[in-house]
Amino acid sequence: MRRKDREMDRVRALEVVDAAAYTTLATVRADGSPYCVPLSFVRNGNGIVLHGSCKGQKMDCFRRDDRVCLTFVGRVQVPPPMTPEEFSRMKAAGIGVRALVSNTFTTEYESAVAFGWIREITGPDEKRESLRCLCERYTPESMEWFQLAADASLAATCVLHVEMEQLTGKRKVIDNRETKSQ
Repeated sequence: MRRKDREMDRVRALEVVDAAAYTTLATVRADGSPYCVPLSFVRNGNGIVLHGSCKGQKMDCFRRDDRVCLTFVGRVQVPPPMTPEEFSRMKAAGIGVRALVSNTFTTEYESAVAFGWIREITGPDEKRESLRCLCERYTPESMEWFQLAADASLAATCVLHVEMEQLTGKRKVIDNRETKSQ
C-alpha cells in the first residue's frame, strides 16, 4: 500500500467489510478485459458469500478463472466547506496552500480490498445455510418465510464462496479541522 499512513489493520478492515452495503466483485473476461459487478454479500468467518443466477457473464468468468477481487466501501463523506475564519486561522498558522486545498477538495472514506478464489457451493446443506446467512443480513424481518423461499429457489440459485486470502483496509480522515470526524 502506497499510503501507509492510511492503512488499517485487519480487524478494522473486517469491520469495513461487515458495514458495507454491498461489494463489487472483479474478475477478467476471456478476452482479458476487466469485468466487475456490484453484489449483495455476507461475511462468514474469512469467507464472503454471494449469490445469483447460475448463468451469465460473471459465472462464465469464474468458471474460466477463479481468481477474484472484492472491494467494500464504508463511510464516505465530503468534508464541510471551510469557513473564511478556518482558512484565515490555518493560513496564519503557516499551513501551506497545498494542505489547505487537500483538506477541502477531498473525500473522507474507508475501504477494504480482498483478493481470493471463488468457488460454487453445490452441497444442499451448505448452500441453504449460506443463503440463510445472506437473508439474515438483508431481510431479517422475513426469516419466518426463509424455508419456503429456499425450497422454491434453491435449484435455480447459484451460491458462491470467496475465501479471502489477502485483505487490506484504507481510510482517509481529515483531522486538522474543527469538523473532525472518525
